[in-house]
Amino acid sequence: RAILERWPIYNAIRQRVYSGEIISGIELQRVTKKGVKIDFSLSAAPIYYDSGTVTGVLLIIEDITEKKAAVQALAENRRVLDTLIDNLPGMVYRCRNDPDWTMEFVSGGCLDLTGYAPEALVLNHTVSYGSLILPEDRQLVSDVVQQGIDHRQPFQMEYRITDKAGQVWWVWEQGRGVFNDEGVLVALEGYITNNSEHKRAEDALRQANKKLNLLSGITRHDIKNQLFSLKAFLEISKEHTTDPEQISRLIEKKEKIVDTLEQQIEFTREYGDIGVNEPVWQVIGAVVAKVLGSWQMPGITVEAETGDYEVFADPLLERVFFNLLDNSLRHGGKVSHIRLFSTAQNNELVVVYEDDGTGIPEADKPFI
Repeated sequence: RAILERWPIYNAIRQRVYSGEIISGIELQRVTKKGVKIDFSLSAAPIYYDSGTVTGVLLIIEDITEKKAAVQALAENRRVLDTLIDNLPGMVYRCRNDPDWTMEFVSGGCLDLTGYAPEALVLNHTVSYGSLILPEDRQLVSDVVQQGIDHRQPFQMEYRITDKAGQVWWVWEQGRGVFNDEGVLVALEGYITNNSEHKRAEDALRQANKKLNLLSGITRHDIKNQLFSLKAFLEISKEHTTDPEQISRLIEKKEKIVDTLEQQIEFTREYGDIGVNEPVWQVIGAVVAKVLGSWQMPGITVEAETGDYEVFADPLLERVFFNLLDNSLRHGGKVSHIRLFSTAQNNELVVVYEDDGTGIPEADKPFI
C-alpha cells in the first residue's frame, strides 16, 4: 500500500472508490529499478461498515505483461496478414457452398478482379459472385468444387467471369472446404486471380505450333517440288550438251530454281518466330510483286490490281500468295490467266485471287 500511495493516480482512484464507485480493469504500466516495463490491470471496490459507510478499498492487481504482449503480437500478425492479402494480385475469399457462392469475406483485390468493392459481394449485398460466372462455366465450377469437398482435397480450376463493366476474363481458382470438429462443412476458403494473360499466351502458343506444323509441311513440299524440277532440267541438259542456246536457257531455269530454293529456305527463318514476332503493316501490291518476280510463267498473263492497300498481317503473308501461284501452276491444268484484285466490302478489305484453270473437281472439294 505504501508503494501504491506514492502513485499520483492512486489518490484519484481512492477518492472515486470512497465515493462508492467500483473501478474495473484500469491498465497501468510501471518501470522497475532495473528498467523493466511491467503492465498490470487494477480493479478497485469500496469496503463498507455495517452502517453503510466506506471504511476501505479492495484492490485487485493483475500482471498482464505477457497477455498484453500476446495481444500486440496477434494484432501485428493480423496487420501483416491483411497487408499481404491486400497486395495479392487477386481475391482471397471465404464463402458458402450454395449456388450463389455467397461470400462471407473477400479481400481488397476483389475490386481489381471483378470491378465490385468487397462490400458489394459480401452476403450478396449488390451482386453474387455466382452470377458473375459465365452460364456455360457454372456447371464446371460446381462439379469441381463438389468433387474437392467429397474427397476432402483442394480444388483447382479455370473459368470465365464477367466484371462490372461487362468485360469477360479468365480466372484461376484454388480453394478447399473448411470442416468443423464433427466433420460438417462450414465454408469454402480460397484464392481467385485473373488468368487471362496466361490463357492468351497458351492460345497463342497453340496456334503457333499449329502454324509451324502446317508451314513445315508446306515448305518441305515446295522444296521437294523445286528439287524435282531441278533434277528434270539436269537430265534435259545431258541431252542437249551440244546446243549452246538450249544449254543457256536450261542454265537460266536452273538458276531461277536455285533462287527460289534460297528464298524458301530463308523464309523458314521467318515462320520459326511465329508467336514471337508481331504482325506488321504490309503493302499488298509490293508483296504480290515480290512473289511474282520469283516465278517464270511463260504463256500466262498476270493481272494484279491490289492497289496501295496496306494490311496489318503476319510476315507470312508472302507465303500465302506464293502457294496460291504454286497451286495454279501445278494443279490448275492449262492456266493462261491469273488475276489478283482488292475490293472493299462492309468496311473490310477482301483480296481475291483467281485463275482460269480447271479448278478442283466437285467430288474432291469435301476433302480439302
